[in-house]
Amino acid sequence: MPEALPGVDAICRSFTDQKLLAAIAVLIKQQRWFFGVISGFMLLVTVGLFKATITMMMTWDARKMICRKIKHYRATRVKQQTGQ
Repeated sequence: MPEALPGVDAICRSFTDQKLLAAIAVLIKQQRWFFGVISGFMLLVTVGLFKATITMMMTWDARKMICRKIKHYRATRVKQQTGQ
């Protein structure tokens, strides 16, 4: 009969050994905290980038509107000065 692989034996023991069960529970808790913090940070960065993008889009729209009004004002001013 072939010998069991060391990894397989460790996996089988992890279901019955109370020390291993406790160690696994601690590792899972640590991983949840770690990935929770990382996810929260990524969420904050994403929200910040979204807000910055919206601000830039609104600024661009305002700039286009102001440029259009300036061009219109200049065009009508020239027409009024020449009497046309």
